Amino acid sequence: MTDRNEFLSNTSDVISGLERALRELASKRTDATNHLNGLRSKRKSALRSHVEELLPNLERETLRDLRTFLPGFVTSSITKVFDEASMFKVPFLTRFFGNPESYRTHEFAPEFNMLRTRLAATIDGLDPKPQQFQDLRIIDAESAQLEEKRRTLGKQEEHVQDQLVALKGAHTALLQNHDLPIPNNLAGAVRESAMKLREQPLRETLYRSTQDHDDYSDILIYWAIGMPTSLRTLMFYAIAGHDGLANATEEFVPSGGQMGGGGASGEFQETNKPIAGDDRGYS
Repeated sequence: MTDRNEFLSNTSDVISGLERALRELASKRTDATNHLNGLRSKRKSALRSHVEELLPNLERETLRDLRTFLPGFVTSSITKVFDEASMFKVPFLTRFFGNPESYRTHEFAPEFNMLRTRLAATIDGLDPKPQQFQDLRIIDAESAQLEEKRRTLGKQEEHVQDQLVALKGAHTALLQNHDLPIPNNLAGAVRESAMKLREQPLRETLYRSTQDHDDYSDILIYWAIGMPTSLRTLMFYAIAGHDGLANATEEFVPSGGQMGGGGASGEFQETNKPIAGDDRGYS
């Protein structure tokens, strides 16, 4: 016979653990998002530097260098802009008191900005990126890893949130209805989860440094995402008060076992795909 008070105590502990795990997951996902935003800003700056270095002005020397480094970029329409700029007559006094190159760039500002935007798109489209743009390749690879990590954390949050909703529902239902039976398999599953939560490595008071907290956070999350989906099914049966609860179709899997569903393991695969979105551009 299941002890109701013991079950409710274990349930309260597990609920508390899941809530802490959710906070840790949300914190990790926020950190990943902030890091990703920082990388995107860094990438914009790096791309802008490459564009400004390759296309500093509309002089003939710049066109010649572009033909050398990025021959695929120089089309007839781009050559035409350089031709028109070179034929532009710089005012006489500007030759002595100003910079003719800057004056041409100013007079052809719309065309110049268009060329830089197209150059940024051309550099972005290079796959694989040449050694000259290695910094962009490194940022893209790191960003892709962070994107995958963030998606994994989101899936883990959904799993833990589902377990938490089911557990809270069952806990409330059992508090309100003292006649509602508690099946042995549900009580055993919750007891095991509570015991694992109380184990020494999971004690939050242990950590004395940032690394200790990170270790605790990882263990807590591993505990939370290791809770099988079948436990949620048992909880819903408990809320409904079905007679067949003890014979729920899904068998309980110990907390340390494998769990179905993508992203449950907390691992993510590295990929070299660039991050998606318009915010990768030059402007």
